[in-house]
Amino acid sequence: MEILKQQEVHVLVTDMRMPEMGGLELLKIVKEKHPDIIRMVLSGYTDMQGESIKPILLGKTPGNWRTSMYYHYYEYPGYHSVKRHYGIRTQRYKLIHFYYDIDCWELYDLKKDPHELNNFYSDPAYAKVAKKLTKELRQLQAQYKDSDELAHGMLSSQTPEN
Repeated sequence: MEILKQQEVHVLVTDMRMPEMGGLELLKIVKEKHPDIIRMVLSGYTDMQGESIKPILLGKTPGNWRTSMYYHYYEYPGYHSVKRHYGIRTQRYKLIHFYYDIDCWELYDLKKDPHELNNFYSDPAYAKVAKKLTKELRQLQAQYKDSDELAHGMLSSQTPEN
């Protein structure tokens, strides 16, 4: 924190685990005190989710490279004012579940609707896609040890300032 007081910093890269303070804790403090600093967190620990991108950088895409990505967005209310949600994104589709103080599903066909203006979740023509993506979403949640219950428990234990 002393370095940030003494010199101008444009980008801050931190590890998840540090001796005196966790990386996420540091990023939260930096965000509050220096909102213009670009913040990134990396980790060399193998128990973090994700895969090495080294083969990709060497021009060799692994045969088992994932075709979808799971994400979970907790930060509400916040800068973007986007409700808490989690989802799965493939090259063509995005399935989203908004939760906590709302229960809403959205499905976007990014090929037909790249600006995500039309929710196809209730469209019978997309029922098979929604079912397949929901199954994959639940598999990824299990893989990453994430769940609706975990999210609700974590959020209900936070103070109103968070």
